Amino acid sequence: MLAIGNCLLSIQEYTLAIEMYRQLGEVLPGKLQPTVTSAIGRIHLLLGDITAAKECFATALSHQPGEEQLQTQLNRVAVMVFQSVYNEAYDLTQKMLVQHPQNLLVLNNAAVCAFYTGRQQEAMQLLQQAAKLRTTEAINVNMQAIHDLEVSSNPMEIINKRRSIGQFP
Repeated sequence: MLAIGNCLLSIQEYTLAIEMYRQLGEVLPGKLQPTVTSAIGRIHLLLGDITAAKECFATALSHQPGEEQLQTQLNRVAVMVFQSVYNEAYDLTQKMLVQHPQNLLVLNNAAVCAFYTGRQQEAMQLLQQAAKLRTTEAINVNMQAIHDLEVSSNPMEIINKRRSIGQFP
């Protein structure tokens, strides 16, 4: 089910992917439900539905009692980026990096925030650090987009590349 959901995401069938992840969440053990619910929330952000995303993130948080967990912080960063509150998102990812310097999601999110706050070189360094740990599609796409921006002189190409950075959850 997870593989099917990921395939649906890759072909931008977001509504079907949400449904597949919801079904997956129903059969997974309780401790994995916040991760699936957070993934659904991020898809809602891709669709521009911040209300549904926040509802998913709140549901995920309700399954994680106690202190803020890493996934909750990542969800907060996603909402901040969606709302174009880049400096606050960057600050939060910097705190997360101190606690989780080897976490691929933290590194990728920190790179996206660094990029959006005008720190392209730092963003590329974070992505390279992440790629040394393990290469993923999100890291590769973000690295390629930043590289393309560095060598491009076409304004429309630059705008389109900027929009693509951080698109992959």
